[in-house]
Amino acid sequence: MTAPSDLAPWASEVKVKNKKLDVRLRRGLDVNGVLNLLKTQNVSNIRALRIPGSVGLTGLRALFSTSRFASLDSVALVGFGDEDDAVDVVFDTRISAQLRVLKVWGVSDAIDMRLARGDFVDSLRQLEIRSSPELTSLDRYFASKRIAALKFLTVHNAGLADASKLFQNPACTSLTSVSLARCEVGADTIRSLGVSPCLPRLRKLHVSYNRDSSAIRPLHELLRTRTIPQLQDLSACSCQLEAFDWGAVRLPLLRRLDLRDNVLEVDELAEILGAFPKLEQLIVNTPEGRLPPRLDRRIRIEDRRRRYG
Repeated sequence: MTAPSDLAPWASEVKVKNKKLDVRLRRGLDVNGVLNLLKTQNVSNIRALRIPGSVGLTGLRALFSTSRFASLDSVALVGFGDEDDAVDVVFDTRISAQLRVLKVWGVSDAIDMRLARGDFVDSLRQLEIRSSPELTSLDRYFASKRIAALKFLTVHNAGLADASKLFQNPACTSLTSVSLARCEVGADTIRSLGVSPCLPRLRKLHVSYNRDSSAIRPLHELLRTRTIPQLQDLSACSCQLEAFDWGAVRLPLLRRLDLRDNVLEVDELAEILGAFPKLEQLIVNTPEGRLPPRLDRRIRIEDRRRRYG
């Protein structure tokens, strides 16, 4: 099996987890480099690959057409000239039968049909889509039975306009983490989330910096419902939560709350802490008003915006 040091000519980073390797291939690696890697190294213990667009579609096909990646179950594609073509390579080669994690940057609505049509495995556990302004819909996938194995969904900085079909789908009960940040999701998505009976395992929800202002009021209503009482991690940055009635919130197990880019007064911080008996971390910008000499250890002041690329 390949040792991390053996991959130095091809990889900018190698992590070891349970004797398996998570590998970030070097930016600039081309198809010849890929062929050399496959020719000289035993890649059977590589579990995860982050692949730069410099390898091209030919290099990508070479990676995924071989049967030597016996342990590979996680793929990230970034920087391809046409990310949709790169995704097609994934679906069309043998590697799709073993993937549990798929991460892509820059895709369009074309990925929706691929995910829902039946040529991808039913065991996809994690889907992550970033920096995809041309992605406006995942309705076919969200409404399909293929969603049943999905536990972690991340869609950041995309044109995604509606995710209500996901929360209306009885097959989505395995979801433990949903992150929809810097998208176009509106009121229908948040209302569907608020009334969904299909999210018994949801522990993490991120709905920050979304660009449709119609979602603000439904989000406020969501915080007052008992639909997601198991939630432990909530990011609601820039959601106009100033002067909010935190005493009405029904999230008894919440441990982490990120409220950056909401204008909060110093006095509100104590109210927020009092509303969540199990809260371990409250992340805010510097609040309005004078800070006390000693700040509650659970409060972390962070004035940098969280990046959702």
